[in-house]
Amino acid sequence: MHKAWYGLCNVGLMLNFKCLGMKKTSLFIASLFASALSMAQDYTFSVSSNPYQELVGATSLTQGQVWDDPSLIIPIGFNFDYFNTVEDSVFIANGLGADLEFFSSNPNGFRIFGATDEDIIDRGYDLGISQSDISYKLVGTAPNRILKIQWKNVGFYGDYDDDGICQDFANFQVWLYESTMTIEFHYGQWSVSQPAICFYFAAGPTVFMTNEIDIMNQTITGLYELWNNPASPTINSDEAQFGTSSLSGIPAQGTVYRFAKNNVGIQEAVLEGTLAVYPNPASTHFSLDLEAETVTLIDMSGKAWTPAKVNGKYALEGIPAGMYYVVAQNQDGIYREKLIVQ
Repeated sequence: MHKAWYGLCNVGLMLNFKCLGMKKTSLFIASLFASALSMAQDYTFSVSSNPYQELVGATSLTQGQVWDDPSLIIPIGFNFDYFNTVEDSVFIANGLGADLEFFSSNPNGFRIFGATDEDIIDRGYDLGISQSDISYKLVGTAPNRILKIQWKNVGFYGDYDDDGICQDFANFQVWLYESTMTIEFHYGQWSVSQPAICFYFAAGPTVFMTNEIDIMNQTITGLYELWNNPASPTINSDEAQFGTSSLSGIPAQGTVYRFAKNNVGIQEAVLEGTLAVYPNPASTHFSLDLEAETVTLIDMSGKAWTPAKVNGKYALEGIPAGMYYVVAQNQDGIYREKLIVQ
């Protein structure tokens, strides 16, 4: 089994049910989601075609390093409303390399979406020389900017695991729109000669959006999962059926999947910019400018840490260095701010 693939597997939730066996054999446990909540129509889905253009002058996140299961933070550059929660950054941290994840104030929650849910890898992994790049670029001017994230010439772990060589490849982008809060998946050239290996016994990629997956309560909210014909997919919104199907083929080059936000208007369920954390960076302790009933640190993999409060300060003993979100909650709401632990 691929090393620690998808951090969710470590807690028993097989997000796309491709987690077990030498080839990550498909598994579905219908009872897991029996108590799932119904989905509100937050987005309108559509399909179009537009010539795929590679990004020019983009900022590389992998920086020429050979990668597998990268952990990357991407600044959005503007406030982005995802299922009515304001976000200013998105990260790749779940162990597959293609899924994007937003912060969740729920320590057991994962807010994930992706143009493909497959396990991708640098095509130069076997040679030790990078042949694949993950990058981003912010284009346009406020309030009409677009964050474009690109996966260029990426390979598939299933292909590499089969014979030690990455022959098949994919190119795709994810766009986030400032003015409309729309999300788009753009597909470039793909070459997949062995779909059963690259897609783990499926004919096409898994493409989806979720508001949140709660691994403790075993629920999924806000599910949009694309099934069947890639030229005109159907939408699965039944959480109990999540992972039981996928696209029946690869989206043609130039295909754009668009998720347009309904009722655009940011509603800050999580209050950002109103919490002061100091010192920042911090090495031994930190303080807050408000009284909180609970304080949690969330690292970039989604792991939660509870700092001890000593003499009005929060101790960092035993908490590894890195980037964290401080999530503080009191009777007035939930607050968050970034903290660098040195």
